[in-house]
Amino acid sequence: MVLREQYLPALWALGEIADQRALPVLDNLLEHGGTGNIAQDSPWHGTLVRALARYGDAVLPILEKSLAAKKYPAASLAIRALGLIG
Repeated sequence: MVLREQYLPALWALGEIADQRALPVLDNLLEHGGTGNIAQDSPWHGTLVRALARYGDAVLPILEKSLAAKKYPAASLAIRALGLIG
């Protein structure tokens, strides 16, 4: 549901649950969901960043991959998530 319809409540739930099995979905969303016609300051991007940050150190390999790829806006979203992780 999150991948097909970009359903915001489902994305929020993935962050709240913080189940490591959701990491591949979040990785896909960061890589592909960060593109397209979604505005950079949209609730979708903010929710994705927050969901990623809720995983803490477990999400670092995903964020590092996005930073290394240097694809905007995925790299920008990865930087924002890192800022929330601290």
